[in-house]
Order: sequence, then structure tokens, then C-alpha cells
Amino acid sequence: MPVYNKQTAHGLLVLKETTGQRTEDIRVPIKEILRAGLFGVNISKEEQDGLERKYETIAVVLTKSAMERLEFLRGASKTTELNMLHSVSRGFHSLYGEYNEDADLVSFINKGEFNCHVSTTVMADVITRQGQQVRIIELQHHVMLAMDNYALETLFRSEDRAIFPREEIERKYSKRREGDMGLLLAMAWYNKGVELNTHSDKNKAIEAYERALSIDPNLIGAWCNIGAVLYAKGIVGKALESYEKALKINPNYVSALYGKGTVLNAIGLRKEAREIIAKAEEIEMNEEITKRRRA
Repeated sequence: MPVYNKQTAHGLLVLKETTGQRTEDIRVPIKEILRAGLFGVNISKEEQDGLERKYETIAVVLTKSAMERLEFLRGASKTTELNMLHSVSRGFHSLYGEYNEDADLVSFINKGEFNCHVSTTVMADVITRQGQQVRIIELQHHVMLAMDNYALETLFRSEDRAIFPREEIERKYSKRREGDMGLLLAMAWYNKGVELNTHSDKNKAIEAYERALSIDPNLIGAWCNIGAVLYAKGIVGKALESYEKALKINPNYVSALYGKGTVLNAIGLRKEAREIIAKAEEIEMNEEITKRRRA
């Protein structure tokens, strides 16, 4: 695991002194993630406090369940890390089974709904409450958590499908990012931006994407989505800037290439537009060939 030696943004990292040695307690920014889910929602402070209390009750129940199962498995042949992941996953899925692609922490608290972001957020919180550290792994349109040697696919109920060695991720997914709990908060703001844009609140969508980028400037999808929103609003120059910022992070990011090509075509630079769209199509074709070979 990486060594953290300073306070990170948003107070996500708490440093503790124990027996003369510094240990680190990485906690999930639940309140901040909940506030991201409530952005643009007309809700009173009392209602928000009530949601935080309800979540705390849920988290305490899940943590207690995980600790009880850990005690039961203590004599098993599995490693402590495997026991932890198994216990947390089993406890979560025994209580919650309502998958909803559009879920957020608010709908989880109120209805028990979850998607990969919500289940990963909650399970990471339960693990860190027990003094353990986790890392967040971001794939394309997906997220999971990991400890030192194993990763947990938080959507799956079956232990055989849900837990696997970390080297399997490294072998299977060349396009991935790994980070601390700040990734979960950035993703919460990104998801809120997608939701707001879907409901035609484009100004608030841009604000949500910008908040995501203030936490994680390399969240390339947020740059692309800002570009798309600005282009739809007719702010073509700023849209082009957003796509170019995305391409600085990854020059081969297909969505950014298509977006930039669309903008270039709109401003009359048709030759440049054709070239960049041809590049995007070539990358897509090569990725499909690689995917078929692996299959």
C-alpha cells in the first residue's frame, strides 16, 4: 500500500499516533458524498441531518455484522484480508439487493438501491471503520475496491465471483486508475453532473462536473462531458478547450477525439475534423480487435 505523508484535500486523511508510531486511518467522506447526491435538491438542513443519521445506523449495523462474521471465520484457513472482504460483502448483500444503475447514496439510504459506486462506497466505509485500508479501482464506467492482495467486485453476491487476486485486475484491465477515497467523492459529483444534464439542468451539471474536477483533475470523463454541455449551449470555443484538456490527459481517449472532431467541423475546420475522427475510429477498431483476441 502507498504511504500517505500529508493531509489530503477535503480532510479525507487522518493521521494518528499510536505507541510512538504513526498509523493512518483513511475514512470514506460519507457526508461529502451525500451532499453531492443532494446537490440541486430542495431539502432542509433537518432533512439532510436525518439522512446522515439514517446512514450512520445502516453503517453501524453492517460493521457489526462484518465483525461478527470475522469472528466466526477467525479459525478458517483463509487469510485475514479474504475474511474481511468476504464478511463485508456477505453482510451487505444479505441486507440489500435492489440494483439500480442510477442509484446514489440518497436512494440507498431511502430505498436500499445501489450500483457499483454506492456498494463500493458503503463497503469501503465499513472496512475503514474497522481500521483497515482500501484502495479504489476505477475502470471504464465501473468501480471496485481493493486491499493489498485481493480486489472486491462489490456488485456480486457470490464470493467465488466477487473476490479475486489483484494481479488478475492488472492482467485483465490495462485501462484502469487507482486512488484513495477522494476518487469516490469525485465520482459522486461526476454522477450528479450526468443526472443533472439528463434532466436538462445544464448549468448545474457543469458546476457538478467542475466540483468533481476540483477533487480529481484527471477525471477525463468530466472534461468530455463539460465539452458536450458547452457545445450544446453553443459555447463552441470553451467546448473545444474542454476536449483539449481531456486529450492532454489521454491523447487517445475516443470520446474526447470525437468531441473535438465535432467542434472542429462546426467551426469550419473540416479537414482537421476528418483527421481526428479517423484517428478515433482507428483506435476503436484496434480496441475491438484486442478485445476479441483476449476473448
